[in-house]
Amino acid sequence: MSPKLASASPPEFPADAKLLESTPAMPPMLWKWLSQRDEANDEEEDLNKRPEGVKIAKEKKKWGGVGAYKEEFNAIIEIKKALAAKREEDKEARWNELKMLEEEKWRSKLAVEERRIALEEERMTKEKKIGEGRLALEREKLAKEREDAERNIMFMNPSTLDDKARVYWEISHARILARESGGGGDGDGGRGAL
Repeated sequence: MSPKLASASPPEFPADAKLLESTPAMPPMLWKWLSQRDEANDEEEDLNKRPEGVKIAKEKKKWGGVGAYKEEFNAIIEIKKALAAKREEDKEARWNELKMLEEEKWRSKLAVEERRIALEEERMTKEKKIGEGRLALEREKLAKEREDAERNIMFMNPSTLDDKARVYWEISHARILARESGGGGDGDGGRGAL
């Protein structure tokens, strides 16, 4: 510090105005010094503020000031929000479409499976009928063969048979007659035991 500055500055006193006013006696010299100091501080603050540079001033003038693009920026934000909402709606629509397609796929698979089951049941029913028909044909065939065998026994000439064959013929003849007349026979189907 220079000796000039050290001798020029008076002792520090509180700067609060209320405090100064309430202080009983303050010499007028002190009042003058305090007011000069406040003015000097104000001037110093004004001097410390630097004016805007030419370049900054030109930019502000060119772009229309501080909030020139605020409306455009807000419009861009709104557009982005609208686009995001549209994308979300499109995404939801695609999801719903995929969901519908998946449901349709499962419905068609279910319909195909139901049709396959119905066809399988129909095939089994036809096979059952065919089996029953075959069984009936077999029964008829066996019955026809039995009738033919019985007819041969009934119309056989016993005079040409030997003793054992004649006994067999008589037993078979009796069973056939008993069955035809309602007697039932012995239930061995017309095949006599030897």
